[in-house]
Amino acid sequence: MSYTLLRVVPEGVVLREGHRNRLASESPAVLEAFDAFAREAEPGIYALRTEGEQLRITRRERSAVSEGMPIGFAPSPYFGVGDFPKPAPPCPYDEVRIEGVCTFLTDDLGDEVIEACRGVALAFVDGAFVRAATRFARVTSVAEEFLAREGMRTRRLTASFEGPWAVANAVAGVVCVGPATRETEAARSAAATWNTRILAAASRG
Repeated sequence: MSYTLLRVVPEGVVLREGHRNRLASESPAVLEAFDAFAREAEPGIYALRTEGEQLRITRRERSAVSEGMPIGFAPSPYFGVGDFPKPAPPCPYDEVRIEGVCTFLTDDLGDEVIEACRGVALAFVDGAFVRAATRFARVTSVAEEFLAREGMRTRRLTASFEGPWAVANAVAGVVCVGPATRETEAARSAAATWNTRILAAASRG
């Protein structure tokens, strides 16, 4: 089974190719169904999962990530080595997801940040966003693939970093989270620039 969560705007599916690639190991019928969905879907947020040769599509009301939401830290339920496909709920991530909170996931010592419970862990350092660099297991992210292609660098991040923090995913884009700092406005401006680039990658096929 494959699973992906995506956003549709008038121009099409945001980061469409990345989402399609998540389904590439499935049957031709699944890819045909995805292509038809991408051509016809109304703007909104959708969860897609495969069941055999069927593509199940569920509408979602809103993103679980919002600007300025509180943050926390917890050991990753997937602590180990190697990246893995995005799991469909229910899954171990549910154990660390708290409504209205963005939880950053760490190694077993609570030191190195690996990812966020709902996306890619980002930090605003020296006037630019960087992605968490880690040797530990995390989801293979459609958003992170885009950020990497567009030149966002990686850096080892620790839970002691005082911010600004951000999270990135294919639905919400880059969103600044956590308490405000003197650099928060600059971080929000940088996030807006990234989100313009992400939305420009929307297409219907």
